Amino acid sequence: MKAQRPIAILAAMIFNTTVIADDNNQETIDDSGIAPQALDTALEEFAERSGLQVIYLADVARGKQSPGAQPDLSDQATLDQLLASTDIEYEFLNDNTVTLQAIDERGASDSKNLGSTPVLVAQNRTSQAQTSTETSSSSGETIEEAEEIKLIDEIVVTGSNIRGAVPQSVPVFSFSAVDLEQSGYSTVGEFLEFLPQNFTGIGDDGFDSGVGSEGPAINLRGLGANETLTLINGRRVASASSFGSFVDISAIPATAVERIDVLLDGASAIYGADAVAGVVNIVLKKRFEGVEVNARRGTVTDGSHDEFRASLTAGDTWGGGGGTISYEYFERSDLRSVDRDFVASETAFDLIPNEERHSVSLALTQDLSSNLSVDLDGLYSTEKSNTRRSTIEGLREVDIDTSVYSVGGTTAGEFDFGAIEFGFGLSERTAESAQILETSGGLLNREFATKTSTDYIDIRLSSKMFRLPGGAASYVVGAGVRNDEVEFKTTDLFTNSELFFINEDRDVWFGFAEFLLPLVSDENALIFVKELELNVSARYEEFSDFGGSTNPRIGIAWRPLTELLVRGSYGTSFRAPELRDLKGNETAAVISLPEFGLPDVFPELGPNIALINQGVNADLGPQESESLSIGIIWEPGQSDLTVNLDYFQIEYDDRISTPSVPLGGLFSALAGPPGALPFFSVSPSTAEVSEIIDRVNLAQSFTPNFVIDDPSTFNTVTFIFDNRKQNLSLASVSGLDARITYEVGVFGGTLSLDWNSSYLFENEVVPIAGADPIIALNTFGNPIDFQSRAMVTWSRQSFTGNLVVNFIDGYSDTTSAPEDFEVGSWTTFDAGVSFLFPADISARISILNLLDEDPPFVSLPTVADVILGYDPANASPRGRFVALELSKRW
Repeated sequence: MKAQRPIAILAAMIFNTTVIADDNNQETIDDSGIAPQALDTALEEFAERSGLQVIYLADVARGKQSPGAQPDLSDQATLDQLLASTDIEYEFLNDNTVTLQAIDERGASDSKNLGSTPVLVAQNRTSQAQTSTETSSSSGETIEEAEEIKLIDEIVVTGSNIRGAVPQSVPVFSFSAVDLEQSGYSTVGEFLEFLPQNFTGIGDDGFDSGVGSEGPAINLRGLGANETLTLINGRRVASASSFGSFVDISAIPATAVERIDVLLDGASAIYGADAVAGVVNIVLKKRFEGVEVNARRGTVTDGSHDEFRASLTAGDTWGGGGGTISYEYFERSDLRSVDRDFVASETAFDLIPNEERHSVSLALTQDLSSNLSVDLDGLYSTEKSNTRRSTIEGLREVDIDTSVYSVGGTTAGEFDFGAIEFGFGLSERTAESAQILETSGGLLNREFATKTSTDYIDIRLSSKMFRLPGGAASYVVGAGVRNDEVEFKTTDLFTNSELFFINEDRDVWFGFAEFLLPLVSDENALIFVKELELNVSARYEEFSDFGGSTNPRIGIAWRPLTELLVRGSYGTSFRAPELRDLKGNETAAVISLPEFGLPDVFPELGPNIALINQGVNADLGPQESESLSIGIIWEPGQSDLTVNLDYFQIEYDDRISTPSVPLGGLFSALAGPPGALPFFSVSPSTAEVSEIIDRVNLAQSFTPNFVIDDPSTFNTVTFIFDNRKQNLSLASVSGLDARITYEVGVFGGTLSLDWNSSYLFENEVVPIAGADPIIALNTFGNPIDFQSRAMVTWSRQSFTGNLVVNFIDGYSDTTSAPEDFEVGSWTTFDAGVSFLFPADISARISILNLLDEDPPFVSLPTVADVILGYDPANASPRGRFVALELSKRW
């Protein structure tokens, strides 16, 4: 977290902020320690003993209990113990001053909602207020002096490009490193997989029947992973490209994460065209003092699936700067299908692949002068994995070697007219997969090599504007250029011949502007209008190969009562087709449906033989969308209760997708639901079949009735299924997000509740104009209408215990043939306990799926001799998983 020197001092002077100070200065707390008690009292005692000045908003400590601190500890170690399990972080501004911030309620580290009365809003507005200059801080600064806040000292939060501003119209959930640790998950991908608003499809540990695992993807609203923009420290990074434009978040070391911000709103006007469904910003630790080692070992209680993670984090702060480096090693063994009795198969394959990963992250920040600062960060990761998959083509064994690196930086300078920032980022991802495919025709041995890169530079000006009745307006304007490149090569290792090669790139020029307009605030509050804020932004993007588009966003926040905030936003987006969709690989496969256990789509034509055309489509056009969100935040009285409700709706024109995606995958599409029929060509001519076979990069036959090199067999094809990327006519998704957080003192400790849920009203696609919609909601391989995750935590002194309830609703799949099937709901419990021992040693025991609940049974047709028995898009085959984690900090 970036130090907030002038802002923290200003907040201490003006906004109901507690300043605790003492003239005695000592390096350690005396040998009597600090007893468990109310947090504000414990902080007063800490300030008196340490001689430090402690600054925090009064609401931060209200109603909270401190577990106390052991004797003979350093100031930092004492604060660690006093604030254990309180969701409060601290920052040393200098040798004599420390500020506290509630990461679950306020500011950029808010783990409830950044739109909920954040500190930075108050600081930003107050810095412009015409306040008496006679009020002074304990350091002797007057408010007039403190008002000269440097913009370069103010952070940029997820959801806005304006420094120091947190628009209240933006729905952002934020999760801290403590949240990640207490979840019991070992990776960032696992943690986000159980976020109710995220539909992973193929999760961090999910079944994958494709070319090979490209890593877990974030897929907000189930609109597709390439509709969610994933950032690391606010910067773009290279995508995993074999299946689409998404970031491989497995490369991010979990122990290096400071927080995860999830923006649940269309943000194309802020970040770019690919932020249609929202943005996930993974922020790595920047200011860390000391050394911390961590080791974690976990295993399933049924079968032989194990994990091991070890990490080392070291950092230091110095005058005007700080640096942190983190290394993490992660190893996971595979989970075989024979270890799960709900999977019926004649062959053993992997439900979860094995993998081994090394990751290093580095962050540096430095004030070069009173008006110039620089931030740099980097990430490097290398991973090896091996998996055996049962696919429609046969049993596939894949070895994958992946490496990712990312470097980025920002230089900010403060001038009379505002702050100027110059930013850059460059990243590259390479993946090589050697694959052996056992088919009915023998062995195929191929190598796939993928390389993607993303480079960008931008410059922006941020400043205050004219004064409005509610405070000073602020703005940011900026421009830049980005280059995206993809290279993909397929090689036949038996013949050492190149089967396919592509190397394409695209430049994207962009310009953007954003304005934050406080119309009403405490200065001019009216009845039922305590606050009124307008946030307006727009972005223009020009694609070197596809033209350009301007997309606006307007957000409004209205506080009719002190306890109630009403917010809403509307925005548009324009997306050019991905390079890999236009100029990538196109394939064809011929299969006999009865031989693969699939029912005949057209039984009147005899045993069906299908020609499946997949891959790119050079005739794709752009897609456009509109997004709307309306929500409330209710914080009644002085209680630590926060209720968030947000309605959202996203509508696409010309949505780019493969037809099988809204049908739950290729197998479900081939089962012949009515929605797929527009993409079936029945009883094709020999010329139609020949045109596809001659056009594609790779054609294969999995039935002796059809021979690729023998056109006389082409007349055996019953139908063609065009499963290439298409501009579907219309897509629509809408729903309601709800999050409730509550905290209360119970039995001498603190009891907290965090309930997060998402309910989808609709998720449907109209394949072509005039056709009946394809209902994707509550169907196999697609999002379920209701999901929730509730965590109850109780902490006292050095103990913390938590219980988590995960719920996924049942559904009736009406799209599958020959008949519908019912899938039950799935409720699992996770539990964990943490202990803090002397000398900064901590231990945690986590149990995922405490009751070892099998996923709901799904009665699917037999495909490739496999009855999977569950929906891998909405359930995990892992079962009960127990982990022990130990850490030590110096």
